[in-house]
Amino acid sequence: MSQESAPINPRSKAAPSFTLVEILISILILALGVLGLGALFPVIIREQRLGADATSGVSASNSARAMLTEAEWGSGLVGNGGAKHPVLQSAVTVDGLTPTEWLWAVLRDGSRYTLVPPIRPQDGLGRGYDSSNVNRFQRYGQGEWFTALIDLQTGAAKIGFPNITNGVPVSPATKVKYGNPTSVDVFGCVDLPVSARLFPTGGLEPQFVWDFAVQRVTDFDHTHRPDWDDLRAVVFVRRIDQRLRAAGSAASILDAITNVSGTVILADRRFPVGEDMNGNPTLDGTDGLGALRYSGIKTCEVDFYFNPANPAMSRRDRLYVSTAWAGQKPAANVLALMWAQMKQPGQKLVDNLGNVYTVTGYGNEPGVTGSETFDGVAGADYLRIDPPVPESVTQERSAAASGGRETNVYSNNSGYATRAIRQVAFTPQIPVSVTLVEVAKGIKP
Repeated sequence: MSQESAPINPRSKAAPSFTLVEILISILILALGVLGLGALFPVIIREQRLGADATSGVSASNSARAMLTEAEWGSGLVGNGGAKHPVLQSAVTVDGLTPTEWLWAVLRDGSRYTLVPPIRPQDGLGRGYDSSNVNRFQRYGQGEWFTALIDLQTGAAKIGFPNITNGVPVSPATKVKYGNPTSVDVFGCVDLPVSARLFPTGGLEPQFVWDFAVQRVTDFDHTHRPDWDDLRAVVFVRRIDQRLRAAGSAASILDAITNVSGTVILADRRFPVGEDMNGNPTLDGTDGLGALRYSGIKTCEVDFYFNPANPAMSRRDRLYVSTAWAGQKPAANVLALMWAQMKQPGQKLVDNLGNVYTVTGYGNEPGVTGSETFDGVAGADYLRIDPPVPESVTQERSAAASGGRETNVYSNNSGYATRAIRQVAFTPQIPVSVTLVEVAKGIKP
């Protein structure tokens, strides 16, 4: 008798599998993971670039330090008439200073030397007050940064005393004699061309350019000569304009900037960093209209408040729009443009005391008194900075003076002796590095 087999369940032999819903969920999770990973790539690339820029910035700053301080670097530089500078060429000390230090010393205190033909009377970088009227403020005596060493028309920088008379450049054929105690018939400064400030050197596509401003490191004791104080430079290293391209008669970016081939026509020339006539970066090496204008270092007066009796005016991480201008207040549109450049996140500011800050934010502070207005908005506009202003600055300033305002109207000689934040220097483009360099020691009696 045959045994009848049981019916077969068709599902019992089926292989394990995912349902369509499970597959769709898996695809969704995978897509989210891939998108999240993709979002990391720009951050990683940005951080790698910042790290590489920081490393290159240090190298470029070291190159700048050597060029600004070492006599042997200066021996190959030329005066603004095209000839080698006699003092640098001789490699001898003048007034006990190395040749390069001597050039800086002339800038620090122009009255130390007899200038022939007569040049606009001034005390170099200033004593902090006008010698004929102690109640009249003279710039650069409070450590303000001197930025006129960069020629915006040529991009060339100057080492030493600018060769000027009443603000008008002297003819290259006219020399200036510094004759007390050593008579040396020389130009007032030497040119440091753009080609000498590019980095890396030797390549066809430089990536960075460095520029500098100088200050007298004043101790705010204006009873002594300016040449008692050290002279210091701040070096800003910037990436060259991102839209700068070699075109036409320029064989490379280096050729467009320096005309190394000697065949680049003016229309194809470029500066490493360009700006328009208002001082706004153009990012293409020109003034935005095809002509050339170098984007130099800017300065702007600021206020710093510290009054322990008023919490709203005791924030060490804030610098405010100045309301008591020691110099001429910029036009409203110029001030607005400078403020816009200064408040870029990551921007670097260097105050007249030599402190370097990074801008981390900005805002408006209604609680700060003094009828500060900016762009028609009541209250004090501020920049948030890191690190905060050093405690040593707040400790040396009486909170009772000017309601805690660090920058005040210089109405009497005692005001000049106040160690306070007056001004900041910056570049319109955010630099990759900022370095302070001592270029000349003080000449003590």
